[in-house]
Amino acid sequence: MQLQCPLCRAPLHRHAASGGAYCDNKHHFDKAPEGYLDLIPGKHSPKEGESRALMRARRHWLESGALAPLTEAIADQLPADGGELILLGCGEGYLCRALAGRRPDWTTIGIERAKNAVFAAAKAQPSAEFVLADPGKPPLLPGSAAALLLEATPKTRLNTLPPLLTPGGWLLLFSQGPRHHWQLRSHINPDAREHPAAWPCVPGLREAARSRCHFEVAMDQESRALMLATSPLAWRTNNAQRHDYQQHGGDHLEHDYLLTLWQAP
Repeated sequence: MQLQCPLCRAPLHRHAASGGAYCDNKHHFDKAPEGYLDLIPGKHSPKEGESRALMRARRHWLESGALAPLTEAIADQLPADGGELILLGCGEGYLCRALAGRRPDWTTIGIERAKNAVFAAAKAQPSAEFVLADPGKPPLLPGSAAALLLEATPKTRLNTLPPLLTPGGWLLLFSQGPRHHWQLRSHINPDAREHPAAWPCVPGLREAARSRCHFEVAMDQESRALMLATSPLAWRTNNAQRHDYQQHGGDHLEHDYLLTLWQAP
């Protein structure tokens, strides 16, 4: 992974002994004792992290295997040649760990802005590399990334990603499909409607593959509580709606993802 200085955009050099980084303009960045490289200058606000309750709920939900079908679909979509895969917005590192086990031919690297999330990721996977930085503005040298993986949302600026790729580099996106969390959505809003699949488009790249990953997860009161704690959709509900879903939200929940693989010229 070839990084650039977040202050002057000059190439960063790695210090082998300490694991830190520096540029020719004498900007230095340390590797935290927890094992990640800190590329956010200055002091960090606690608001930039996630609450402990949210972190625990998300870790419990992910480690239960609820998203194992998505992991398998991503692993199957990755090209066969292997290499270095950078996850933008890696969170607490679940996908990094899962893909490292499923596709050891790919070396996973995580970039995440939430300090306590990247701390948890580095602690859980000491052999991997993690960087504390804004995944929306990743500190990567243009034309240096062999492969990028991220979840595309309506706020993702897809046009900023192609310049980061090497010639022939790969971009793998996953985004929410029409039926994603349908039981939760329709429980909160009985008037909810299913919309057509919105496949992303990345100008300047060639679409190499697309697939849809649709599966159901068994739910009980405990798992519905975890979903209410982790889903942004549930955060917009009131207490009465949350209580009603936890008690009567149904015994399954649909997950629906659209996967697209793109290649640079």
